[in-house]
Amino acid sequence: MDGLIVVERRVTQLFGYERHVGPALLRAIVHSRLGEVWYLPWEDVARITDESVECANGRAELARLEARY
Repeated sequence: MDGLIVVERRVTQLFGYERHVGPALLRAIVHSRLGEVWYLPWEDVARITDESVECANGRAELARLEARY
């Protein structure tokens, strides 16, 4: 594992549509439900608890997932 996909809103499963996979209309619907989607490199993970993942850098430092894929 080299990183985590971080979403703005809580979801139960992502199904891969947060990346550039599947029909554009379906991806647009999924993104509207997820809010912002970021990529958090594993080396930037400061702490993981049952409730949250904390990153070493601030939220502004996260790269959008589209920039990664």
